[in-house]
Amino acid sequence: GLPDANTTFTANYTANKYVITYKANGGSGANQTQTCTYGQNFTAKGAIFTRTGYTLDYWTTPAGSWALNGTNVYGWAQNVEFLAHWKANTYTVTYNANGGSGAPSSQSFTYGSTLKLSSTKPTRTGYTFVHWSTKNNDTGISYDPGDSYSSAASVTLYAIWKINTYTVTFNANGGVIVLESVESDALYDSSNHRRYALINGTYYPVYSRKLTTTLTTKKVNHGSAIGTLPVAEKPYHNFVGWFTSATGGTQISSSQTITSDKTYYAHYEIPENLYQRVNGKWVPGKMYQYYSGAWHQVIPLTYHSGWKQ
Repeated sequence: GLPDANTTFTANYTANKYVITYKANGGSGANQTQTCTYGQNFTAKGAIFTRTGYTLDYWTTPAGSWALNGTNVYGWAQNVEFLAHWKANTYTVTYNANGGSGAPSSQSFTYGSTLKLSSTKPTRTGYTFVHWSTKNNDTGISYDPGDSYSSAASVTLYAIWKINTYTVTFNANGGVIVLESVESDALYDSSNHRRYALINGTYYPVYSRKLTTTLTTKKVNHGSAIGTLPVAEKPYHNFVGWFTSATGGTQISSSQTITSDKTYYAHYEIPENLYQRVNGKWVPGKMYQYYSGAWHQVIPLTYHSGWKQ
């Protein structure tokens, strides 16, 4: 039946539901939606979009009047759009001397700007700096000091080194050095009646059927042993070895470590058992004769006026 005249009716309301549409706003990814109840809490979505070089800072409405993150109360009596608001990332370039010293300090930049790499070069004893690389074995991307860097990533740049190669010079010091590596047959030059042989890329005169020179060189890497030493000869002398000075100095061996360009000098000694007459004086000496493919010391059985024992 009909209600009594004094009956009170109370309205019962149900909160409306609205839809939030999330948009990438310069980022990547399809729009996403979220249904919310008016006046109730909702949690804004997190990083559902990506953008190279940027991080999601917060969500905002097209009018830019709101900055939303985390949990909020839905207070719009309508469907709304949330636009991603992006913050440019900060990246760091770190330098690693990779066995050397004196690497530059780290540098930072904001994405969208271009960083000029440090012009400072590290140092390493016995090595020459080549460039920077994103890999410590030089298999990555290479950069020179002062180059530009704008990639959307922090990076460690490693110094790439080239070992120094030094020139070691052997000075025959009054004698000749016997060359053992012959690359071709000797050539005859009729203009000066001499024969020449190609030795390690250079033509040398051939005397008495022996390939000799007064100076020869070899290349040795920093910190390596000098290796095989050449042999020197001087008439009427015995070869002693290689020394750090033309006179005196220190004798070296094949294990000598090389850390810079060097010159070494042949030293000789005169045997004391034979003498020859030079400028009216008896001077120690020995005679040599070349036969059977080698030099041989000659000790006369009969000593003439120019020699004595």
